Order: sequence, then C-alpha cells, then structure tokens
Amino acid sequence: MIDNWIIRIILFPFTILYWILILIRNLLYETGLLRSVSFDVPVISVGNLNTGGTGKTPMIEYLIRQLQPFVRVGVLSRGYKRKTKGYRNVQPQDPYTKVGDEPLQIKKKYPAAAVAVGEDRSLAIPQLLQNYEDVQVVLLDDAFQHRAVTPYFHILLTEYGNLYTQDYLLPMGRLREPRRNAARADIIIVTKCPRDLSPDEKNKLREEIKPASDQHLFFSTLRYHTAYNVFDTNERVLPDGKTIFLLTGIANPDSITRFVRERSSDYFHRRFPDHYAFRKHDVANVIDTYEKMEGEEKMFLTTEKDLIRLEPHFHYFMRKKIDLFALPIEVEFLDDETEFTDLVKDKLLKFKV
Repeated sequence: MIDNWIIRIILFPFTILYWILILIRNLLYETGLLRSVSFDVPVISVGNLNTGGTGKTPMIEYLIRQLQPFVRVGVLSRGYKRKTKGYRNVQPQDPYTKVGDEPLQIKKKYPAAAVAVGEDRSLAIPQLLQNYEDVQVVLLDDAFQHRAVTPYFHILLTEYGNLYTQDYLLPMGRLREPRRNAARADIIIVTKCPRDLSPDEKNKLREEIKPASDQHLFFSTLRYHTAYNVFDTNERVLPDGKTIFLLTGIANPDSITRFVRERSSDYFHRRFPDHYAFRKHDVANVIDTYEKMEGEEKMFLTTEKDLIRLEPHFHYFMRKKIDLFALPIEVEFLDDETEFTDLVKDKLLKFKV
C-alpha cells in the first residue's frame, strides 16, 4: 500500500499535465472552437471513464438484442489493435486483424446488424449511413471521450468494485478524464455486480456515485450460458464438476474465473493480456498443458472474444482431437429490466432531427 502511494506521488506531476491537456481539449469543444457534429439518426454512445474492461461489448450486444426487432441497428467501433486504418465494413468472414476482435465478434453473433470500424467517428458515421441506408440507430462503442461527435445520449459504464469515483486520473490511476465529467452521461450503469446485491448495497453505491437528478442509475450483472462446442455447436455442456482449463485474453477475467471456481474445484487459468494475438507457440503450450492435466472429464474453456483470436489456430485443436468450448455471456439487469429498455426506447421515440 505504501509503495502504491510512493508511485502515485512520483506520477502526480504527469497527472497534473494530463489533467491540463484534457481540460483544454474539453473547453475547446464546449466553447465551440473545436466542432462537434450530430446526425439525423439517433446515436447512442456506450463508454466509460476508466481504461480496461467494464463490459462495453456485452452492453452493445444487449442493446442490439433489444432494438433489432424494431429498427435496423448500426454499430461503429474504432477496431482496437487492428492492423488496418480508416473506415471498413465488418463482414463475418473478415480476419480479426483487419477489423478488431470485438467488432468481428458482434458481426458473427448478429449478422443482421450493420457493423463497421473507423477511428474518426465523425467521418465514419456518414460512411456507415451511406453504405447502409436503412440503419435507424447507431451504437458507438467506447466513445465517451470522442467529443467530435455529439451523441443523442450517453450510456456510461462503471465496474462494481472498480468505480470511477474511487479511481485517479492517468497515469496515477486508470481514469481517462476527471470524475466530474461523468456529468455528460444520461444513463450510468454499474456493471458486473453480484447477483445478490442487496438494496442497502445499491443505496451505498448510489450515494457514492451521486447521480444528478436528470441521470438514471442502473445495476447489472453478467449471466453465463451453457458452454458450447465450437466444432459442433449443437453440443452444449455445463462445466459443473469438470476439470477445466480456462484460457482468457480479456481485460478483467475476474467474473469468469469466479463463475468457473464456483463450479469446479479443479481448474487451471492461463491468462493473456487483453486483445492478445495468440501465436502458434502460445497455442502449442496451452494445448500441452491441457493434455497433461489429470481428470476423467476435462474441458478446454474460453470466452467468445478470445475465440475470435483463436480461430486461426482451430486446426491445432482439431488435429489433437480437443474440443474447444466457448462460454457466452449476456448482460442482465438487477432492477426491473423493462425500466432500462423502456427508457431507451422512449428516448428513441422522442428523437427529432
């Protein structure tokens, strides 16, 4: 703990410099010296203040499921860590290196959605709307700090156990901008909450976050579904009681490791960095470790996001006759779920150009 404070003291001057740069940038947008554009279709921004995983992709997928029966949904992401530049439409057959793992995951799961990537959202949105003329709402992934676009409304995510109100600005902490800038959010969602979160705990979180009178606060968790065999999607298996090899390359695997730990006393977790590009020797090493694990009922388990980056190596698993299982997740609201969906739909119905 003392070491952490020493590091923070050392980094404090750099944090002040970063704060000044962020302050100047935001002032330029708020005074109109830097232009922010809006569009004649509703744009919903889903983002966070912290770096790292707060569950943006599961929330985007949740919104697609809720809205797709009524409107044509478009999704725009920058395509983090892709090896291409500029605007690209995402197709299910694209390699993740060209479009990014999360946009490709979304497109594979929801092929009817118009998914695209582009660093400059203000230029990419018109291209998306030109290429997909029937798109009626655009979901912007990780765009809370992208001030060049004025969304119709902001959804701000903050992770339970790692609230933005308890963090510090970069590089002392993980905040990309000051806590007070959460005031731009229309909806704040505390993600990855325990399923048994009590009313008292919700009240404490509400007191900690202190949403403004015009802001809506919700609490959500992640629900894990039955794992499916990647090579035979009709085969679905519960991990209960099995010997599990868990492979992850996501920002915060605490939620999935907790899920696995509750269902198996015998598991091994091989953790890679977020968005990690698995190489041949990585896959060879994890397969070797898996084969050396003892247990009559073994299971090789990963996330759907990691599955995208493992796909180029599927032939190694098939050659070794190892079934690869993916564990799908979905957002679930702890409050009355219809309250959130009705709020979003009501906002969309009130949209005016």
